[in-house]
Amino acid sequence: MGTEHEVQEFIRIFVEGESKKLSHSKQSNVTICQVPESLRSLNPTDYTPRIISIGPLHKEDIRLKAMEEHKVAYMYKLFCRTMEATNRDTDQTARNCLQAVLGLVTRARACYAPSFTEISDFKLAEMMVIDGCFILELLYKYQCGIAEGDPIFDNILVMHDVKYDLLLLENQIPFFILQTLFNITFKRISQSVTVIDLVLYFFKDMNILNNNNELTIKDYEEQHCHILGLLQSCYRPKNTNSGPSPNHLIFCHRNRWSRSQIQGAKGWRFCTSLQ
Repeated sequence: MGTEHEVQEFIRIFVEGESKKLSHSKQSNVTICQVPESLRSLNPTDYTPRIISIGPLHKEDIRLKAMEEHKVAYMYKLFCRTMEATNRDTDQTARNCLQAVLGLVTRARACYAPSFTEISDFKLAEMMVIDGCFILELLYKYQCGIAEGDPIFDNILVMHDVKYDLLLLENQIPFFILQTLFNITFKRISQSVTVIDLVLYFFKDMNILNNNNELTIKDYEEQHCHILGLLQSCYRPKNTNSGPSPNHLIFCHRNRWSRSQIQGAKGWRFCTSLQ
């Protein structure tokens, strides 16, 4: 064994090395983060939600507060659908969802940069239950064509903005949260459809996906980061030599659209940002 000084130096180097490994490990879990300023500065509105916030990054944006009551209403409607299928009251479904997400909140928090340590586990879980259930009810209504009297479906511009906002990097919740809520609610209503099916159907008219690129069983089993990550995995060519997928994805559009361009418009693209 070396001198005391050599031992201390060895310990210092070892601790520093392990700390760097731990730091890298934490960073590698991050899949939802703020768009780099170098991109945002070019056109800030391309990366900012227009009408609805999903997740914590834009939760305090006062421009988006008007949609909060609609998110809660959608969540409650999903709970009612679940009650009809399972004979469980809405309160029990709400408790099941919150309890399940609370069990995943540490893992979910690690997906974000920053990690929002000022938000309690309960508040973060509550936010994700509301946002996740809103998304699921939105997808369900879209698939079933339930639109009459709905403030989102009755206005084509509002629906377009909601779709756009759900594809922003800063406006995501982890896909495993969405899948967990799906298993507690929608899966009790229908066993024949997956959350991936619902997502792809919802976005099919935006010409994001390559129409000739059909999904395989492997695609359904892949661990997707979030909705944006799912769509990116469907969009990229099936080329095994294309290298690893990027850890961070950004979704933007090329042009501002007029009212006449909204239906069937093209001009969407994926950008990638590697940390």
